[in-house]
Amino acid sequence: MPAPILIHVDYSGEFTVVFTQDGSPVDLSDAECIQMEIFDTPGSPLGTFDTDSDPDNFDTSNLGSGELTFKWTSSTFVNETYLNGAVTAQHSVRFAVETGDWAAPGRVIPNYLVAVFSE
Repeated sequence: MPAPILIHVDYSGEFTVVFTQDGSPVDLSDAECIQMEIFDTPGSPLGTFDTDSDPDNFDTSNLGSGELTFKWTSSTFVNETYLNGAVTAQHSVRFAVETGDWAAPGRVIPNYLVAVFSE
């Protein structure tokens, strides 16, 4: 399991995910939309971001190499939602990819990540 992603909600930052299959990067250049869901219980997201509605939060220039970068600023996350009064909180993150073959809600990529949110 990869190391948790650290997200300081009061600062700007970014992280890059490389989607792989059998150890090799997956070409996602034909992706129509990629959604990132932050959740504690699958299907009940605390928040979602996608490349269509939130293009400023994503760098999709390397999708052919399976790379997607998520970028945030201090105004991206609502502290009450992600921290709920705590100094740190941990949530799961997953991605769904929509293509011509995988219609909405898309194909969920099985690699779940852990994100630690902090002030």
